[in-house]
Amino acid sequence: MRKTIPISIKRTVPFTDIEPLAVTLTPLVDASVERFYWFYPWLASEYPEVTCTKKYFFTYSTDHAVAGVAMIAWGEGDNLDLSDFVELGIITTQGAPETAYIIRQEGTERPINMFFHKANGDFGIQNTHMHSTKGGLLHDTDWREEGPVLSQGGLIEGDQHLGYFMPYRMADGTYKGMGFKQQSILQDNVPLYQYYTTAFDLTNWDRAGFLNVRDPNSTETFFSYTFGRFFKYEGSWWWIGTLNPTEPPGLDRKKLAVCRATEDLEILEQVLTLNGDVLSNVWSVYIKGDTAHLYMHDDVNFLYYTTWDLLQLKNYL
Repeated sequence: MRKTIPISIKRTVPFTDIEPLAVTLTPLVDASVERFYWFYPWLASEYPEVTCTKKYFFTYSTDHAVAGVAMIAWGEGDNLDLSDFVELGIITTQGAPETAYIIRQEGTERPINMFFHKANGDFGIQNTHMHSTKGGLLHDTDWREEGPVLSQGGLIEGDQHLGYFMPYRMADGTYKGMGFKQQSILQDNVPLYQYYTTAFDLTNWDRAGFLNVRDPNSTETFFSYTFGRFFKYEGSWWWIGTLNPTEPPGLDRKKLAVCRATEDLEILEQVLTLNGDVLSNVWSVYIKGDTAHLYMHDDVNFLYYTTWDLLQLKNYL
């Protein structure tokens, strides 16, 4: 049986210090990968068609890994700090896949939908695909390829990288998603993000405009929309996520920030940098009650975990 991604979990105390590391767990399996990427928790009760024996299941992938190593995998556990995390298996290796994101669409024959992009792509670029299933064990189920859902009519001028897609279900029942159009505008290393809308058909999204990634309070960083999370708290909309440097680029030069946002999923401005002057890699965010659970991936196979108390947002209302 092919082995999945090795995960070393590192817990940080206190939050403002990425170092020192309090606990290092032994890798769960003995294998080697180029990079560990996009770790996301999912509350199992919100996905009843998925066979899961724990409170949460988790998806994650490699990043720019070579064929034979690249994969999307999953695990389960009752605790968001991953103290009882167990790997379950490989979901897909098709097209050197990366960045899995799960959406459940109630009332459909195949309600579990997984969006991801393929590193070796189609049309010569990294492109977002969707797989759907009726449910079951995610590594042993009837996934169906639904195609490159952001470019059903083919590519248009300027399409360079249609990956890093993240969809949200809006209050009116429609869906809004966001992802890359261009990985970078070369003169200042800032990506071009576009957003998409669909009334119901998750296999066919309409291009609906572009997102402002510029930080009005800094020329040194930009908002990485899909490396974070929008959420509503105390009646206001927020985004917690990754700020990338404009210059110079680098995997280990990112910040984790709290930003004001709108209900239409636009980032307005940064109000707080959580990791101070300690630069890091990309972050994933999961909101539960008054706590933001934060997962940071470094440039090898380590996963860092910590939390932040959302009650502190009251200072910025």
